[in-house]
Amino acid sequence: MRLDQGRALIRVSLVVGHPLVHTDNPRPGEIRGIPRSSHRSVKTYITIDVLSIILVRLHSTITMLCTRLTLCAFVKHRTPHMNQWRLLFLISLSVLSGLSAWYYVVHLGRVRVGETLSVHAVRALRQAVLDYNADRERFRDWLRELVRYRTVSSQLGNEAEFRACVERLRGIAQNDVGCEVVHVVERHGRRPALLAQCTFGREHALHEVLQSRSSGALPARGVLFYGHYDVQPADAREDGWTTTADAFQPAELDGRIYARGASDDKAGVVTLLTALTILRRHLSGEDEAPPLVVKLLFEGEEETGSPGFERLLEDHADFLFGMPCGNQSADACPGKVLDFIVSVDGGQVDERTGALLLGMRGAAAFQIDVHGPQNDVHSGQWGGAVANPLQGIAGLVASLHDSETGAARIAGFYNGIPYSNMSSLPPIYAAALQGAKRKLPSEKAAAQSLGLSTLGGGEHALFPSYLARLWFRPTLEIVGIGGGYVGEGIRGAIPARATAKILMRLVPGQDARGIAIALCDHVQRYAQQHLEDRGLRCRCQNLSFFAEPFVSDPESALVSLVRATLLAAYGSSVVPVYSGASIPALSLLQTHGKRYVARVTNRSTAIPIGVLAFALPSDRNHGPDENFAWARFDRAVHCYLHLLLSVLEAPQSTAPLPSAPAIVSRNI
Repeated sequence: MRLDQGRALIRVSLVVGHPLVHTDNPRPGEIRGIPRSSHRSVKTYITIDVLSIILVRLHSTITMLCTRLTLCAFVKHRTPHMNQWRLLFLISLSVLSGLSAWYYVVHLGRVRVGETLSVHAVRALRQAVLDYNADRERFRDWLRELVRYRTVSSQLGNEAEFRACVERLRGIAQNDVGCEVVHVVERHGRRPALLAQCTFGREHALHEVLQSRSSGALPARGVLFYGHYDVQPADAREDGWTTTADAFQPAELDGRIYARGASDDKAGVVTLLTALTILRRHLSGEDEAPPLVVKLLFEGEEETGSPGFERLLEDHADFLFGMPCGNQSADACPGKVLDFIVSVDGGQVDERTGALLLGMRGAAAFQIDVHGPQNDVHSGQWGGAVANPLQGIAGLVASLHDSETGAARIAGFYNGIPYSNMSSLPPIYAAALQGAKRKLPSEKAAAQSLGLSTLGGGEHALFPSYLARLWFRPTLEIVGIGGGYVGEGIRGAIPARATAKILMRLVPGQDARGIAIALCDHVQRYAQQHLEDRGLRCRCQNLSFFAEPFVSDPESALVSLVRATLLAAYGSSVVPVYSGASIPALSLLQTHGKRYVARVTNRSTAIPIGVLAFALPSDRNHGPDENFAWARFDRAVHCYLHLLLSVLEAPQSTAPLPSAPAIVSRNI
């Protein structure tokens, strides 16, 4: 490799491999528009380039020298004092430099998998990042404003907060993003949802392009983005917030915004809307850009299990999954469906590693109540005579698990799962664990980050890997238990009632509804054997929080686009991961999307679904001091811009829906 070729390689790496590098006026703490959190990724990318050039050059030089010395050694009297050990050393050095050069070149090739954008798209992305940097405080103000709305979906009496928040989102979608169709869907007893349709690209009628979609013309592209604007309850004083006196009044410290919903999921919604606003300026009127149809679906009930989401999909299937017949039309064209569905709810594993999410666990929630006397009674007058509901529920909760193995003791809980220990894990799961072992924190580091000495939850005896338990095994967690007085001092009273909250995380293969019945059967059987003869009554209630497990096809076109986007942002190999959390909407979108495709095209295919989101465990979602880093806000905007431009240039494709047995037998 000539030295001028090496310099050209570095220039190409900077221009093509990292289009986000090109901003002329970097702000403090940035490398030409790259957030400080990405510095290491960019430097790593450039270092790999330089090392590969140097090592290839060194290997070439040493190999030529070794060849000359070897030839001379076999010619009489040419090298009478030839040192064989010196020759052996040079040959070894040549082999070592060659192998090192090969390693770095291969690694560089993996990084460059993310180079999916054309020169035209790179130019548009570069200018979009410049525009974002010039106006970023305006977009950050959107998040500062949205977190002030107390959109707690599990509480009553806050309907005005929800209406105000969704109207603000409607205003951004209409006035800033430029969506031509925006609906606020309100139904009795349900939180409002925002549905919007935005068309980017050429100004001529969209239906003309749709009619030529099967020909060689530039096709229109369609993508649906899902997110939610509701949040978990928060009381700054009772929950122990240290950054703000009111969890819904944001505070900013050390480059982070602290507020309930800052990370989950209002940051995801705002960064997407920001990217669409910027993109509007660069794709409207572009003669070379094919039309891009973006659908938005922001719901207000995700934190309570999305109880009205399935009805929403049924009532608005044509709008959500179909392609419009014109720029101003909400009607779906016959036989035309979206290309992709992307969730902005989800997250990454750390600041430095791109996590390609391939699956999530499902969930089901229950409440168990144990009732005693009709009201609290004096523990001195009745203690020893009246059975204590707290003692009763403590024994009941303890009966749900095996104390030695940590396994759930509910009949049929593990039925349908095709593996029972580490050695029987399917190849795709084993491969994910192997890749995560090299990139993700060790068990010791993960435990220390939580203030623990070890991670001993779940089936720790059968599955020593904490990631295996977190990603691929179901759990039955006690997430709340209460009763009686827990304030300052002591109150001598036996409580009239004790309550436990149960949340199960489920994996593919399990019969969720059958397990729900089995859990309540277990509770009633325990009550009959141990509680009722002592005067205690028991009730098991399904809380209507339910989510099927979600599995994405690792070979779909969308997963490839998301992977390329993460590579461009993180500058290193992307790790396929799974999540122990649950997003109820994903499996519903997958199921109803497949039904819609079958209805309008008579094909048994699904609309590919993926996740591109940037929340981190350190954001403390659902807990005190929830936060989101502004540097990651910038990265999220950059990534959504990259993904949208990638969707424009992607070939039209729909992937078959992966079933649970198929996905566990496929290799990555």
